[in-house]
Amino acid sequence: MTKLEILYDDIYNSGTEIIDSHFSETKKAASLYDGGGDNIILLDSSNIIDTYEEYSILLVEEAHIATSAFYTITSEYNKSMERTERIRHKGTARRHAIETRFPYDEIKPIFDKCFYYDELNLYEFAECLGITVSLARNILDYYIQKGQLVISCE
Repeated sequence: MTKLEILYDDIYNSGTEIIDSHFSETKKAASLYDGGGDNIILLDSSNIIDTYEEYSILLVEEAHIATSAFYTITSEYNKSMERTERIRHKGTARRHAIETRFPYDEIKPIFDKCFYYDELNLYEFAECLGITVSLARNILDYYIQKGQLVISCE
């Protein structure tokens, strides 16, 4: 099984339903709680470029549900929440996704492999993880801020 297939299984086994639906011109996915105990991930596969992007999106949406950092189905997405609250929810979900799916012990050897001649090849790092460059950058930032990864150009 691929990492993406495993992630789909994990999400389904957690009781979360994934619905493929075009719901926004700008948003590719959303995690929702319907108020009755059901978690739903809306995924617009027509807007997703490749499996790296699909995997990255689903990781973060799964984390929104795991941390309860999502919006109710009755809220008008983002309009009913303060901007700082939305940012806090996104940060909570992103940290959870990084800590659970990309633990430091697994990231460090990949980081070392992709860091050479005093330069990190971010694209290679993302490709090795099977994720988007954006999520790879978030992972690096997270572990650098924690003081676990050090990038020094000596």
